[in-house]
Amino acid sequence: WGGAINSAKDLTITRSEKHLTVFTGNSAGKYGGALYNSSVMNISGAEFTDNISGSGGAVYNGGTATLSGVKFIKNFAADNGGAFYGGTNTLTDLLFSGNTGKNGGAIYNDKFTEITGTVFSGNTSTAHGGAIYNIGAATITGSTFTGNTSAERGGAMYSNKTLTVIDTVFANNG
Repeated sequence: WGGAINSAKDLTITRSEKHLTVFTGNSAGKYGGALYNSSVMNISGAEFTDNISGSGGAVYNGGTATLSGVKFIKNFAADNGGAFYGGTNTLTDLLFSGNTGKNGGAIYNDKFTEITGTVFSGNTSTAHGGAIYNIGAATITGSTFTGNTSAERGGAMYSNKTLTVIDTVFANNG
């Protein structure tokens, strides 16, 4: 669990003035190709690229997460959440591009997620929710969904729980 980091206590990852923290090519058989969190996690200015796992291709969150200015590019989950799985989340100014998962090409949400100013582009689901699979509660504000695809339901999103969408663009999803 957590190919690079398994965190059971508070975790903070921040960007310095010149560099950002990069997680690339990490893998975990079951949860969180790069990172597994079961506590409180704060990440700003990081990049997750080419990570692989069963669920949460890059990040598996079993706790509470606040992310800003983070990029998720070309991560893969054989099951749920191509880039990011679960927890209670506040996600601001992120990029999810080219991620793949069974349910939720980019995000699998099973609790509560608030998303603001985030771009979802070219993510793929082999089942439902090209970018997001929601079975919790989600609020999405000022975000963009373009070119996301799903093999079955919801080219951009699949939701069977509470979903609120405000001032968001959906273009060329299928």
